[in-house]
Amino acid sequence: MKRIVVAPNSTFKGEAPNLDQFFAPERGTVVKPGIPYFKVVSITPALAMSLLKRMPKKSNRKLKRYRVNKYAVEMREGQFLLAQPILFDWNREPIDGQHRLLGVVLSGRAITMAVGYNYDPKIKPVIDKGAGRSNGDVARISLGVTSQEAKKASAVGAIESLFSKQRQISALEFVELYTAAEKEIEWVFSVLPNNKIGHTQVRAALAVAYKTKKDQEKVAEFARLLKENDGLRPGNPVHTLRRYLLESGEYERDQRNGDDMRDFGYKVLRSVYAFVNDHPMHRLFGGTSDPKSQQAMDYFAKAWEDIIIQQSPTQQANAVLPDSPEADAYIDDFIDKHGA
Repeated sequence: MKRIVVAPNSTFKGEAPNLDQFFAPERGTVVKPGIPYFKVVSITPALAMSLLKRMPKKSNRKLKRYRVNKYAVEMREGQFLLAQPILFDWNREPIDGQHRLLGVVLSGRAITMAVGYNYDPKIKPVIDKGAGRSNGDVARISLGVTSQEAKKASAVGAIESLFSKQRQISALEFVELYTAAEKEIEWVFSVLPNNKIGHTQVRAALAVAYKTKKDQEKVAEFARLLKENDGLRPGNPVHTLRRYLLESGEYERDQRNGDDMRDFGYKVLRSVYAFVNDHPMHRLFGGTSDPKSQQAMDYFAKAWEDIIIQQSPTQQANAVLPDSPEADAYIDDFIDKHGA
């Protein structure tokens, strides 16, 4: 894991914060029972730690270290963007925002955030249950694409899922990846417009493979044959993938048995890799746990290193984190106590 040294003026603990001042409403705010009020506050690592002490052990969602790391990286690099405020109930207990507070601790930076106070504790189960923005929504809002073009946004999340099994990517990460992969996405939608063959994960795997320049002609030929079924014989990896998708019933069986889309994407990549290297393939074995599928993924991933691994903070193992063993130990201990 790459690390950078915390700046001298960024302290892990700092001065003891005044919590009464933090929870006090701004002058002129009339506080009524059960009616939330808001402030914009600079959250220091010391203040974040004091607020986290107020978090009940089992009342919030499970904590995820990769999300804490992601926020810490964004905070260090000045890229942290989030419209949603941190929320506290009328007992002054945090009910939403623990990952962001832990991110502040790990980043060593003071971060300005919106904070909501005086919420009814009963809202905890319904937080984040509203209609979230899909990748297509983000594409329309952030990139100005049309509704028709926004359909291509599904491929972006599928591409990311091949590199990381963690979760849905943030809006910022989505925009970065969509922009970097636009050429490959445009290509794959032009050659596989049909949804039966052009399954989202098939398109994503082909887009990943197509970025390897020396193999583009072979990958393009694979996609053409997959669409046209032109003179394919048993043992050809394209024939094997077509049969898996359309004829054998194996795809439907694997879905019923719990295969996830990431496993399916790895199978597609293994078939593309076999075709590129002129290897026969009579059955679509594979998945994330299969060594040959992983070999195929590693091979095609090389063309994406600067995009996925170095630029995107979703890759925890390559994240640029502050060099603060004390903060690291605090985060690990906190997650241990509150459930990972």
